[in-house]
Amino acid sequence: MPDAIKIRPIESADASTVLHLVNALNAVTDDPPVKVGAETVAAFLEADRLYGFLAQANATAIGFVIGEDCITTDVLEPGSYMSDLYVHEDWRGQGVGRRLVDAFAAEAEARGGTHIWWASMRENHTARRAYRAYGAIEDKTCCHALTEKQFAAAIRRHRERT
Repeated sequence: MPDAIKIRPIESADASTVLHLVNALNAVTDDPPVKVGAETVAAFLEADRLYGFLAQANATAIGFVIGEDCITTDVLEPGSYMSDLYVHEDWRGQGVGRRLVDAFAAEAEARGGTHIWWASMRENHTARRAYRAYGAIEDKTCCHALTEKQFAAAIRRHRERT
């Protein structure tokens, strides 16, 4: 990997860059562009609700990792959830993703964590192979989400019952 690669913490001033990279990831995974602006990302970073790292080559962002603190109830220990990991296709296979995960793990430990965890798309076989080669276990968990209409419906049902 070229020596010009720099891994550094994401700062609130990087919010626009983070949004650009998130949308690049969403394009790869056939997800829609995010609906929030840079000010929302900056606010989450400033409030320490999100943290992560940028990978840069000659001051150009080529990847990122971002996530948040969590507690995993099966072991009742603090850790971190890695929400997104993305490396531009021109830089994949050169250790950039590994360096981003390493930085995220080190920050998780600095925040009192004992582990990191993340989810990946079942059909993303390339990423899953890379994660296994990295030493990550692939457990039997299936991830689920309630968003937009389904999220609002769950809240409405709860409020109707209380």
